[in-house]
Amino acid sequence: MNVGEMNRKTYEFETRIAELDDILAYYSPILRGHCRRVGTCTAILAEERADDLIYMYDFKNAVELSASVYLGGMCHDIGMLTLPAVGYDRKSYLHHPAAGVELLKKYSGVIFDGGKPQRMLVNDMAHYHHEQADGNGFPYGVKLSAIPMISNLCAIANEIDRILFDKANVKAPYEAVIDFVRENTGILFCGIASECFERTQNALLEVYVRRVDRITY
Repeated sequence: MNVGEMNRKTYEFETRIAELDDILAYYSPILRGHCRRVGTCTAILAEERADDLIYMYDFKNAVELSASVYLGGMCHDIGMLTLPAVGYDRKSYLHHPAAGVELLKKYSGVIFDGGKPQRMLVNDMAHYHHEQADGNGFPYGVKLSAIPMISNLCAIANEIDRILFDKANVKAPYEAVIDFVRENTGILFCGIASECFERTQNALLEVYVRRVDRITY
C-alpha cells in the first residue's frame, strides 16, 4: 500500500468511526460517546490483569496493551455500520460482532500500528463482547472457556455504560451496576472479569463523573 492509499484508507476509517458514533446516537442519544467510554472502562479493567494480557497477546509493555484496549473499545461496535439506518431485524443485529471483524480486516493496514498483538486483541473485543459465560450470548453462543478474557472485560464495560444511562433504573445508577455485575457473575461474566470490576469500582465511576465522551483524545 503506497502512502496515498494509506492516507485515503486512514481518512476513510476515521470517518467511519465518527459515523459509528452518529449511528449509535441516532438509535439513542445516550449512546453518543459509548465507544469512547467502553474503551476507557475496559482499559481500566484490563490494568488489573495486565501481566496476563501482555503474555497472552505478546505485547511489549503495559502502555502498548492499554492503547490497544482503548482502540478495541472504539471499534467494538464497528459492525453496527453494516446495519441499515432504520428497520434492521434482530438477526442482522446478532450478526454485527462478526460483521465488525470483517470491517476491521478491511482497514487492518492503517489502524493496527501495534502489529499482530494489537490486531488480535481488537478483533477479540469486536468478535466476542456479546458472548456470555453460560453460553447464551451471540453471535456463536460459545461458553466461558472459549471467550477471551479481554472480551469479557469489554462486556462488563458495555453493560456499565448501558445501565448508567438507563433511565428506567429504580436504583441509584452505580448501585444498579454493582448489583448487576454480582448477580450475573457466572452467567454473563467470568469470575476474573468480575474481580477486576470489584477492584476498580472507584476508577470506573470516575469515568462517568468526568464524562470521557466529552474529552478530546
